[in-house]
Amino acid sequence: MVDINSSEVDVKSILWRLRRSLIMPYSVVLVSIVCIFILVSYFTNSLNLYSISTEKKVFRNVYLKELESIGKVTKDYSFWNDAVEKVFLKPDPFFIKENFLGSYLPENFGISRVILLNPDLSINMSIHNGEVEVTATPYRVEENINELI
Repeated sequence: MVDINSSEVDVKSILWRLRRSLIMPYSVVLVSIVCIFILVSYFTNSLNLYSISTEKKVFRNVYLKELESIGKVTKDYSFWNDAVEKVFLKPDPFFIKENFLGSYLPENFGISRVILLNPDLSINMSIHNGEVEVTATPYRVEENINELI
């Protein structure tokens, strides 16, 4: 006859050994999962920090370019308002020489040619690369220019 208690002990010992033998693989799997989670978390955080710093650099560059553009537009508006006053309304030869002749317009605004028109659309003065054009350049000015002025 088989003793039931002894067979239980055998089953219990077998199960105990089986459990002990499975603890190591489960531990390795668990430690691996934790390590993978830590690595993924670390790299995700690193990538996020890199993305934020890159975004700040891009924003700063765009901001500085826009600021520079606004500065040029402001300078441009103030220059042309002064120019109308000091060229046509109250002519100032020093202002014309200082701002139209020479390198001021090409260096600050990238403008190589300026044509100053009278109210009747006739050419008052033509300046090319900072020098007054001596020969009359045959420009054709039409009435549509009034929309630009």
